[in-house]
Amino acid sequence: MHQTPVTQRPAPVVPARPRATILGFGAWGPLGVEALQIAMCARAGRIEPRPTRFFDQRGHRISVSRSVALSDDLLGTARIAALGAHALREAAQGLEQRVPGLVHIEGMAPPPSNGAARATGNTPPGLPLIVAVSDRVSEEDDTLLASLGTLSAVKTDPARSTLIRSGHAGFAVALMRALALLEEGVAPAVLVGAIDTYYDEPFLLSLDRADRLNALDCRGGITPSEGAAFLALGWDTFASSALGWVRFVASDQAGPRPEEGEAMASLIELAAASTGPIGWLLSDVNAEPTRTAAWAAAEHRAAGALAAQARSEQWIEELGEVGAATGALLSTIACAYWDVGCAPRSSTLVALHGDGPERAVLVLEEIPRVPAQGVSRPSMTPAAAFAEAAFDGPDSSIPPPRRAPSVAPPPSSSTVQATPPFRASVGVPSLHRFAPASAGEAPDEDVRPQLRRLARDSLEDIAIFGDLWRQREEEPAALTATLEQQVLDNLDALVALVRRRPAPEAVKEINHCALEMSFPDRGRGFALALALGCIDDEEAARAAISAMRKAHPGTLPAWETGLRLASSPEIEAAAARLLRSERTPLVRVALEVLRARRAADMEIIIPLISHSEGRVRAAATRCLASIPDPDTVRPLLEARLTDPDDGVALAAAEGLIVLGVPSGIAWVRERLEHDLTTIGGMSREQRNTAARLVALAGSERDFQLLVDVVAFDTRAAEMLGWYGHPDGVDLLIDLLDQVHLAIASREPVRGSDLLINRALHRITGVTLEPDPVAWRSWYEENHSKLPRARLRFGALYTPSLSLEELSRENTPLRVRRDCALELLFHLGPAGRIEVDGWSMLLLEAISSLRASLASGEIRTAPAGTFPADAR
Repeated sequence: MHQTPVTQRPAPVVPARPRATILGFGAWGPLGVEALQIAMCARAGRIEPRPTRFFDQRGHRISVSRSVALSDDLLGTARIAALGAHALREAAQGLEQRVPGLVHIEGMAPPPSNGAARATGNTPPGLPLIVAVSDRVSEEDDTLLASLGTLSAVKTDPARSTLIRSGHAGFAVALMRALALLEEGVAPAVLVGAIDTYYDEPFLLSLDRADRLNALDCRGGITPSEGAAFLALGWDTFASSALGWVRFVASDQAGPRPEEGEAMASLIELAAASTGPIGWLLSDVNAEPTRTAAWAAAEHRAAGALAAQARSEQWIEELGEVGAATGALLSTIACAYWDVGCAPRSSTLVALHGDGPERAVLVLEEIPRVPAQGVSRPSMTPAAAFAEAAFDGPDSSIPPPRRAPSVAPPPSSSTVQATPPFRASVGVPSLHRFAPASAGEAPDEDVRPQLRRLARDSLEDIAIFGDLWRQREEEPAALTATLEQQVLDNLDALVALVRRRPAPEAVKEINHCALEMSFPDRGRGFALALALGCIDDEEAARAAISAMRKAHPGTLPAWETGLRLASSPEIEAAAARLLRSERTPLVRVALEVLRARRAADMEIIIPLISHSEGRVRAAATRCLASIPDPDTVRPLLEARLTDPDDGVALAAAEGLIVLGVPSGIAWVRERLEHDLTTIGGMSREQRNTAARLVALAGSERDFQLLVDVVAFDTRAAEMLGWYGHPDGVDLLIDLLDQVHLAIASREPVRGSDLLINRALHRITGVTLEPDPVAWRSWYEENHSKLPRARLRFGALYTPSLSLEELSRENTPLRVRRDCALELLFHLGPAGRIEVDGWSMLLLEAISSLRASLASGEIRTAPAGTFPADAR
């Protein structure tokens, strides 16, 4: 019987001791001129292919994502050298700052500890330089390597430097060579990286003939791009200064059926056996079906080597196809994530597929930064989040990221100083607050158009996502959190792009970007307020207020939202100054901003509670109620109960209810009863507000009052659900029956069967269709079992039930507001949770309040008690 011979694959290549410290990193490409910019722009989903002068076989221009800072006439090896020089210099500067004296960078002032040695001419010897490039590069090794050293002004060791021509897996080969040099003790540090560009006409045409380019009429292809990235690796002895480790690197050859992913799966399993289960995977998967299928098969085969909640990311779809530079660029972005604190895991596996049989993986691991002794990270409360100094000030317990170099060598000969701290936001706004630059190398004018283009796109996305985020009152919290994170990701990208400018220039740059935006004024207002409000400088806050003064009045709510969420404490002083304005809409915005930020000052608020305009008095009253001084605030609020404007009196009553003062709910009852009997005075909105206060803060004796409200306006039926009295079930079923009869007889319908059904579910916890027959049948069978107490979803009400509903991902913002208000009325100021801020702060506030309730730190009334009866 004939048998097909089995082809034996060679054993994977695994270095004996693949361990080195990561002491520096740098990158350059279409998404930025330093590693931080590229990482943050990739995180925000930036990609911008631009048409070239080359045409495909269909007669269309071929688009390539390429650096605006490099001329389109710069081609071949000269372009590769220009790309690589900037990234190499940035990595070398990182090395010099972490371990001074290992590398010599022409024009960079030495640190004080080595100044004397440099003055006598004793510069460090050159370091080995290992560079992976595409096999299309035909330049002689020493010529390209020498060009990189000259352009970057970094002193290298030509005798021990190597150029490796390969494909996607080439960086792994370069990394193995660098590890071998470190193991041999040739040098204490090695510079290793990769460079590639797809901006090459013959190569693009060959990809087009193979139908591998992404186009309108050819999906599933690649988006060609370019880039360069470098790591500075050192001995183990530098671990105390290092950012991370190279923990594992290995390569292998795919078998005759590469789409089955066998070779890649075996490499992943080897890596897991060496370093532990893999929790974060970075693959070079692009849109090509063959590579996508091979990676999916490898993940499936290696499932046992992955952590329980492994995260797999495919950044090449954002960066574009960068060929030989892929491994280096993915590694550098991971390092930038660790440096700024937004990485999902402390180690990552980078998976590389060559166009041929080559396969490789490498594992990098972050070295945790230990806080200084005696310094603890403060808890992130809503108030502290805006002024937290642990991440921003010079005494930070977490070291700031190292400064990146000038992007255009030769560098300035002036003393180089560290740039301001920057940490990416992982849902917490204070982490992206940044201070203006005061010294150091600013970006060269040649790259300003590229940075401005990227900054404008980031600002426009903040406007778009911010506008969607603010309008999703009925959407689940999970969706609003997703939109919010997109706002934060783009904000981080914008900050990374302008952070090297002094404050006046950064403000000017952001304003310039705003003028170029195509999004409507409302979105631009939100984006400008948020972006300028994150520059930790008085000038930026003044600029935000100045721009708002010129805005259309219809956009002021968007400005208000942006200023409330902005992280700079200078916003509070600017808002306080705005209270002196004669334009009352601006005064109301300032009051709401100060209230939301808990930054109101009694001295400046008191004059405004007697303002001639009722809406200003109402905003001032709400602001007054937010001041944590109950003994002073209470009489002022009680005096506002006699205000002729019901909006003002309602704001005062709400503040008194929070403080547990009986006169607050008593006034609401009296005013609501008077309005229902005289039929006049209160607007529908004010009547609904009063009914909501009674439902959320009333006593057991308020049931009839709410019944009267619903009889007057059946659209208020949902308030009976929040109130939770078991007798409300019968009334709600009757209302449901009336709605269905009106629908059947084609008469005008008052009320909504869905709202009534929602109220029934909130009391009983039963899920039924909005059918009065079904509900009546259930009620006749179960009404005797309902406790004579306040109910929530069929259980005796406790504040924990509001807290749980508040924390669910499917709870819309409108419901979350009522849950937060209910907790405030039940628990007083100790139960305050801000639901209109950032999701991360909301989750932390929920967690803190849950712990306080569980420990008994906050005392609560017996289950089933109505709020006014509990305090």
